[in-house]
Amino acid sequence: MQPIFIHSLFRSGSTYLFSVFRKETSLYYCYQEPDHEDIDKININPDDLIQINNESLNTLRHPSLDRPYFYELHALRERLKGLFDVSISFEGFFPKTSNLPAKQKKYFSSLISNAPAQPVLQLCRSFGRIAQLKNTFKGVHIHLWREPRTQWWSYLVNPYFENTFEKILAAKDCPLIFDQLTKKQQDTAVYSFEYKYYRFFFFWVYAFIQNLKFSDIELSIDLLSSDEQYKKKITHQLEQYQITNINLDDCHSPYTQLTLQEIAAYDKIELEVLAFFESHHTDFKKFTAHIRAQLLVIREKLNDSVTASSESQKYRSAAIGFIAESFEIDQRAVQLKNALEAKIIQLESIHQTALAQNNQEILQKNHQIHMLEAQILQLNTDLTSVQVKLEQNSIDFDMQLSAAAAQQKQLETTFNNTLKTKNEALENANEQVRALNHLVELNETNLADAGKQIEALTQKLSVAEQQITTIHNSTSWKLSKPIRVIGHLAKSPVRSTKNIVYRLPNSHQWLKNATKKTLKKAGKAALKYPWLKNKALGFLYSRPALKAKLRFLILTQETTLFTQTVQAEAMTEITAEKDLSTAVVKVKKHNLDAVNAQNKTPLEAYFY
Repeated sequence: MQPIFIHSLFRSGSTYLFSVFRKETSLYYCYQEPDHEDIDKININPDDLIQINNESLNTLRHPSLDRPYFYELHALRERLKGLFDVSISFEGFFPKTSNLPAKQKKYFSSLISNAPAQPVLQLCRSFGRIAQLKNTFKGVHIHLWREPRTQWWSYLVNPYFENTFEKILAAKDCPLIFDQLTKKQQDTAVYSFEYKYYRFFFFWVYAFIQNLKFSDIELSIDLLSSDEQYKKKITHQLEQYQITNINLDDCHSPYTQLTLQEIAAYDKIELEVLAFFESHHTDFKKFTAHIRAQLLVIREKLNDSVTASSESQKYRSAAIGFIAESFEIDQRAVQLKNALEAKIIQLESIHQTALAQNNQEILQKNHQIHMLEAQILQLNTDLTSVQVKLEQNSIDFDMQLSAAAAQQKQLETTFNNTLKTKNEALENANEQVRALNHLVELNETNLADAGKQIEALTQKLSVAEQQITTIHNSTSWKLSKPIRVIGHLAKSPVRSTKNIVYRLPNSHQWLKNATKKTLKKAGKAALKYPWLKNKALGFLYSRPALKAKLRFLILTQETTLFTQTVQAEAMTEITAEKDLSTAVVKVKKHNLDAVNAQNKTPLEAYFY
């Protein structure tokens, strides 16, 4: 069985049409507003759904129902649990794809498949996804609509209906055409009659166009209530789609009559909105032309142009003047004064009759007053919230200021401590510099004293060398030389001979070469005549004094040359040093190096 979809805005007779289908329980299984955000209760506490009944809906003036509003949904609670998501109501109002998103498709598919009779889905939040619903499920789609001025007055019965506009505008992928409402809001007071009706009629036109595009049957609740021929026409259209046993004879939808001044105000707004849609897209022109024609038929049918003169209409005129900020204050005051004077005159004679005849209009006025009171209450609430936020911001600012002061104090303390530490370090560094300067001065003094000592010793050495040179050059020294030589020979023949030899030119090299040659010849002889080596060794071992003399002779010559070389190098470095202590250390080091160099004796070097 193909599903039946009823698409409408709020306050357009949808509950009446739902109740007509619901009466035929054997043919139809009806879901009332299955896209309502309260359906989320089915996931938490399903029994809350059946608490919404006639008693709770009295203020909305819905037709009396024999069962709770969401009875059919509650009956399928086990099968529907977990399928509905609150985002279906408004957040997912405008799907981007040509078919329904997976989450919505699964939920609506479950509604259709679990219905025990032909499913009827009455939807008040569907004009943004009617195309996707038709592409996904096919079925029969009915567009139910109501004359917009009367419908807007009905919207004022409860602030919920106007609040849905903001929820739709906040939906994902909301069409850019709705940006026009933001521009209009910047030019008009938010709570003015002009802006409120402009926004309502803007949504009404957009929803009408979308529903008209994809619906199979267009149904006006106003004509259904007032035109018998129209009822027959609609009944015949329903039967063409196999929708039977639908009795529409008891349909009655109230219609609001307006004054000429009110009609002019509404006409101005409606013409502005229709002109915007026609300029926005050329395809909209055929739809706006259809809207103009339909509204003209309904308003002529219901005598919309007749000026009302009853007590309730004068009250409504005063209320409209109070809401509309575009009217001048003087004009509103005159209207209120005239209305009050007329009320005083007429209440004396027709109070009871006017009260009975105009009960609906008075109720509408009371609702309007309640709306104003609710707006004032909301403004007071907003003001209180702003005051609380300001106080909290003040407290936060004081706390931040205190924290900043504490942080500044801490930074100052840290800076002072750091500065003190740096000053102490600088003072210590200055002390070290002064100590080093004093040490430098002492070293310079010691260096000067050492220089003086070296200069004095150098002078003494020069004097001694001059004296020795003078002695050596004297005649007595030259004449006594033979006597000194004979004396030395007499005292120590070997040493004297050694001295004489050493004083000969190249004596050391000659002695070394001679010794090497002798040892070389001795070695060859020892290799050729092994017995000769043993004889030589035995000869030396039996004469240790000769062996020691030979060793001492070579050792003395090598050590003397080596010591003279080391001392010459040391004296060169001493003269290059300004610090006497450093020079002494280097002399000691040279002496140590000299000793280490003699680990191998000259005799061993000769023989091996």
